[in-house]
Amino acid sequence: MQPKKIEDVMEKLRTLPPERLEEVADFVGFMKQRTQAHKKASTLKSQHIKKPEMNRWTSR
Repeated sequence: MQPKKIEDVMEKLRTLPPERLEEVADFVGFMKQRTQAHKKASTLKSQHIKKPEMNRWTSR
């Protein structure tokens, strides 16, 4: 995030009452977990190598 955007968010946070700051903190935690889960899923998906099925049909 760009420094200007961070400062804009910080200024908005300074104006919130404490109970709203708790909600924001919970939401940010949720977003962080969701982002990490998405990154992990993307990594696993990119690492997935489809292996050919061996011995699908047996010789007679």
